[in-house]
Amino acid sequence: MRITNKKKAIVAAILCAVMIGVSGVAFAMNRSSSDKISTSTGSAEAKTDEMFTKSDMDGSYDTKNATKITLNNGDITVDGENVNVDGNRVEITDEGTYIVSGTINEGQIVVNGDNRDKIKIVLKNANITAKDTAALYVKQADKVFLTIAEGTTNKLQSDGTFQADGDNNIDGVIFSKDDLTINGSGSLDISTSSGNGVVSKDDLVVVDTDLNIDVSEKALEGKDSVRIASGDIDIKAGDDGIHSDNEEEAGLGFVYIKDGTLNISAGDDAIKGISNVSINGGNVKVSSSYEGIEALTVDINGGDVSIESSDDGINAVSSSSTDEMSNDTSAYISIVGGKTYINAEGDGIDSNGSLEISGGEVYVDGPAQRGNGAIDYNGEGKITGGILIATDSGGMTQSLGSSSTQGVISLGAAGSGNVSIKDSSGNVLAAFTPTKSYGAVVVSTPDIKQGNTYTLEAGGNSQSIEMTSLIYGTAGHEGGPGGAGFPQQKGPR
Repeated sequence: MRITNKKKAIVAAILCAVMIGVSGVAFAMNRSSSDKISTSTGSAEAKTDEMFTKSDMDGSYDTKNATKITLNNGDITVDGENVNVDGNRVEITDEGTYIVSGTINEGQIVVNGDNRDKIKIVLKNANITAKDTAALYVKQADKVFLTIAEGTTNKLQSDGTFQADGDNNIDGVIFSKDDLTINGSGSLDISTSSGNGVVSKDDLVVVDTDLNIDVSEKALEGKDSVRIASGDIDIKAGDDGIHSDNEEEAGLGFVYIKDGTLNISAGDDAIKGISNVSINGGNVKVSSSYEGIEALTVDINGGDVSIESSDDGINAVSSSSTDEMSNDTSAYISIVGGKTYINAEGDGIDSNGSLEISGGEVYVDGPAQRGNGAIDYNGEGKITGGILIATDSGGMTQSLGSSSTQGVISLGAAGSGNVSIKDSSGNVLAAFTPTKSYGAVVVSTPDIKQGNTYTLEAGGNSQSIEMTSLIYGTAGHEGGPGGAGFPQQKGPR
């Protein structure tokens, strides 16, 4: 397990936000109106309309009153107002809607308005390649909406080495000093071999877009937050896939996924938040990562989550933690619903604080090496609902604790192949086929009840288990289940 050394982030559970929406249809907005999302902490049941404004969700735009920008190397044309052109550099200077089409090399779009301006840029079959800088650079505005027009294909690319603009360390193909929303149902490809994909120094929101990102560093980075409402997002990142890192302000530095399809291949963490990562629906597939999900607190409330990791699958840890064995009472992992599959070489589920499973299905294809376990928590671990099947080498197996309200079975079981639990009538209550060999299994379902008898089948062996208490087998790092079949001495605890 990796422990980072940054300043400690103040606890945040999943975040509640208050929005004051503005209509984006005509996008002729009153400067005194606000489209900023509040970021105060709240419950783990944050509503979608508290995470996203009406304008975030609105991918429409006003063509009649929009300024139209046609890109053509050495011959950029503008039909409308508030645009300055200098060679292949386009500068937008005021609030409004700007429709961009055409192709330009060694070019750039710069937004340099007032700090009260809300600006909508519509990409309509636009192809922009920048040299040593961002293809889209938001220098100043209140909020920018980058709308990807329906039925269009667009591309933003940065070549060379990123150069700073004064105090602004530009390091992304899209670089925004202010709030940024990407919406609209068109397609946008983003690529660079020398930096990040999309960077916002405030909030970053993605809605509906077919987004393809191939970058050498981070793919989606929002300092205050990254919020994904929907869309089809494909990420190949040399560093983190999705990243939020404000550790100076309480409750910020979070990632919120409401829905959508995400495919992530990351050289470091697939999804990283300082305070919280919350997955509430959609399909999140991590095909490769160092750690799958990392934050101080992690909430999985729904969706289909699949994680492949070379270290921990899900890790709840403070950014300032230096002691992986101490109990951090502010850290937690909560799984309420959905289906979660983890294939980890490190710990499968690792909380420096507490772990609670209260619903959904959780399958952990844990480590083959004995120095890690499928489940690892330092505080309280319990299951009060849902299905859990976890396998690992047996060297560091940890079960769930006595505060659980449904039966938990933890046994040594050396072998490979299918794991299943059956009731006394032979009905299969839960089953899972790990990809690796294992030495121990932990199983729990709501149907495992005290006083009944069950059959656990694993590694080609089977054992009848009488549940004289809710917890059968051992828990804790020391004395965990051994790896030699189904040892009879591992009785009720």
